[in-house]
Parts: sequence; C-alpha cells; structure tokens
Amino acid sequence: MPRVVFVTITFISCLFLALASSGYSAVGCQISGNLLFSIFPNATTGLSKLGFHSDKGMAVLAYLFMQLHITIAFAVIVSPAFYLLERMVLGMHKKKLEDFEVGYQDIETPAGGEEIKPRASKGSVVSMADIERVEENDGGEAEAREYRGANAIKYVILRLVVVTILVVASVALKDHFLDLQDFIGASAVTMICIVLPIVFYLKKLWNKIPMYEKIPALVVVVVCFVLGCYVTYTSGKNLFNPDSTDPEILFPFCDADEQRQIYYNATA
Repeated sequence: MPRVVFVTITFISCLFLALASSGYSAVGCQISGNLLFSIFPNATTGLSKLGFHSDKGMAVLAYLFMQLHITIAFAVIVSPAFYLLERMVLGMHKKKLEDFEVGYQDIETPAGGEEIKPRASKGSVVSMADIERVEENDGGEAEAREYRGANAIKYVILRLVVVTILVVASVALKDHFLDLQDFIGASAVTMICIVLPIVFYLKKLWNKIPMYEKIPALVVVVVCFVLGCYVTYTSGKNLFNPDSTDPEILFPFCDADEQRQIYYNATA
C-alpha cells in the first residue's frame, strides 16, 4: 500500500506540475486563477480572455470534464458530511452496545469442568472493521433500514438543507470564488489533510517512531500550520473585508506596466 500511495501521489504531482508550468510559460503572471476562464473564446472576437485563439470544441470539452470532476468530487466530499450530520442530528448510524465485544473484565471464569462455549453472536467481533464486514454480509440491509420509517423524510430534509446552504453560499460568493477556495484550502484542508493526521500519528506512536521520522514530521506540522494561518488570514481578509482596488487593474500579480494591458496577443 505505501508503494501504491507513493506512485499515485507522484503521478498526480507530475500532472499538476506540467499543467502549472505550461500555463505560466505561455502567459506568465497574467494567467487566471482558473485556466478555464482563460481559454474560452469570446463569441464576437473569437479570442480568449488573454488574447489568443483557442479551439471552442476543445474548450467546451475541457469544461465538460471539469463539470464531471466537480460532480464526482462534490459527492465524495459531501457524503461524509451527510453521514455525520445524520448521526449527530437524527441519531442514525450509531452502533449498539451488543455490537462491541464484551471486555475481559466482564467475562466470568468458567467453573471447573465447565465447557467454554464459543460466542456465535454479532458481538464476537473485535474491531470496527469486523463490525463493518459483518454488516456487509447482510447486503447492507441493516443500514438501509435506517433510511425507512420515521427517518425517511427527516434525512431528505436534512440533506436538502445542506445542499441549499452550499448553493446559497456559492451564489453569494461567486465573485470571490478564488478567495473562498484559498480560505477553505488554507484552513480546513491544511488541518484535515496535513496537520492533524501527522499530529495524531505522532501522538499514538511517539515512542515507536525513529528520530529521523519525528524531526521531518514536526517540521512539516510547524511550517504548514504557520503558512496555513497566514493564507487563512489573507484570503479571509480578501473574502470578508476586501480592500478597494483600481478597476483598471486587470492583472494585480504583474508589474505595474503589465497590470492594465494584455501583453500576449496571438493576432499581433
């Protein structure tokens, strides 16, 4: 498994590097935060936002693939949130006491000559993974029953409320999408995907981890935490309390003489 993870992450990183370097090499600091906004041609001039010709069919195909990616990613990301909210708000998906193995302190020592009978109940499992495997054997019927009866309408309403909140937030912040993306990425993604997994790993296995793993792990935690806090502050400021900007500045990341005029023009 570590080899699979390493190869996968390396391959994805190479794809991101190729995409970023190819776009920056063509238009430099005037590149948009979203490449799709830079490649779609204008209906009147036939030129893209950055002044070059692009194949409209390929641009539409790129948008379709991005829509496919967003649809799949949304389902993957929001499903755990649905599950947790159903558990916290509706009381669903909670394990029963008999699902867990009885602790050794609760097991009586058999009397002399008494035969020990094996436990055949579902409670003989020893971990959550075993419980999930037992539930998989029933074809998911146990979990499906939770979505019937009194919960049939409740979970639908709960999910509709979540989707409605997300839609309202996306519409209200549509002009600050990149700032919202930076804010969530710097805060939630940094903590969930980088900082907390390493912290939990160090906390659980501190006495077993060699020093050559501890030092890089601590460095990554500190650096990512500091950078995450900085980007969270800057992106949050741009999102919730933006400074007034000159409307003529089209490319704020460029030098002063390249902020107001496109320097890449395929028709020149």
